[in-house]
Amino acid sequence: MINFKTITQNKLIQNFSYLVLIDIFQKILPFITIPYIVSIVGLEKFGTITFSYAVMAYFQLLVDFGFNTVATKDISLNYQDKYKYSEIFWSIIFSKLLMFIVSSFILLSLLVTFEFFSLHKFVYIYAMGLVISSFLFPIWFFQGVEDMKYIAIFTAFGRILYTISIFLFLKSSNDYLLIPLFNSISLVLISLISFLFVLKKYNIIFNIPSQNEIKYYFEEGWHLFLSSVTTNLYTTTNTILLGSLTNFTTVGIYSLAATISGAATQLIGQFNKVIYPHLSKFSENKDKLVYETKKYLKKYLITLIGLSIIIIIFANVMIMILFGENHYASVLVLQVLGFTLTLASLGGFYTRYMIIQRKQRKVLKITTYTMVLNFILIVPLILLFGALGVAITKLIVESYQVFLNVRANKELNLV
Repeated sequence: MINFKTITQNKLIQNFSYLVLIDIFQKILPFITIPYIVSIVGLEKFGTITFSYAVMAYFQLLVDFGFNTVATKDISLNYQDKYKYSEIFWSIIFSKLLMFIVSSFILLSLLVTFEFFSLHKFVYIYAMGLVISSFLFPIWFFQGVEDMKYIAIFTAFGRILYTISIFLFLKSSNDYLLIPLFNSISLVLISLISFLFVLKKYNIIFNIPSQNEIKYYFEEGWHLFLSSVTTNLYTTTNTILLGSLTNFTTVGIYSLAATISGAATQLIGQFNKVIYPHLSKFSENKDKLVYETKKYLKKYLITLIGLSIIIIIFANVMIMILFGENHYASVLVLQVLGFTLTLASLGGFYTRYMIIQRKQRKVLKITTYTMVLNFILIVPLILLFGALGVAITKLIVESYQVFLNVRANKELNLV
């Protein structure tokens, strides 16, 4: 007799394993390259490049426009209908293309208008490959059909290519432009290959989407986009404010700590991406949805707390081993960020739960409140504590967000 429960659990475990493998290449390999990069180009130029990536995150956000989340759900509900998922595929691609054109125009305007950006214009131009990758890489399709192994394969190839390129060609501080250039080349290459792969493997039927189809995804993604914007306003924007109010060296100090905490957050956060299409299948059965969500929430929370404790206790050892003994300023920043690992990951879990129930307005409301709190705190805390001020702000804001999420979803309370 076929045990469908076991099959489902095995599928979830497999997909989570593949996404963990992705993070090993996306977040663990930087622990090999970043110490080398900092030793060659220095903390200031490393901070400059990190700052440019923070700017690109806004353009990536614009290109994604909430499409990824909506498309993942729609693909998961229609993955057996080739004609329907082909329609979804091209609707998303054309929608992303429109937003990529808008992003390119905005970047060009920034480079021409503001000296702050024009001084490092080639850094931003080369880093634009991150945005092209957001447009081309159909990660949302792979997630929708719950076939994560291909994301892992393509990501691994790209990250290995980038890592090898850095060690082969980055030899002096004058070569710092090669860092965003190689990063973009590797990302665009794997994105293009994966795009063509999806077309062939899943027999995507080409069609030009109608205006109504594109309009649907803009309408469905609008509240998710606003939510992502407000979230970025208390995440990515904080890095930009840190660079604007202090200097790129301070950005570098924060970035070293954020690299470690971000890797852990990204690693454990893959659970949200795996469980999302699975829970989406219960969107029409509220009792079953709540039961399944609470079951996974309890296990998730225990894991998160354990990882946070490890980072807080061993922050000094992690910084010393990965980046050397001259970066003690990053240790306390990492310890504070260790607390946010649990909080930020829980926020993502609750967000997806509410999206399944089409409560995008509630998600936007919560992220708007947290954005306002962030703006009240961030500038004074940066001026008082520098890089540590960003970490403290993040801790307070993420705590407030979890409080709002728990209050808005009382049916998920574990006690």
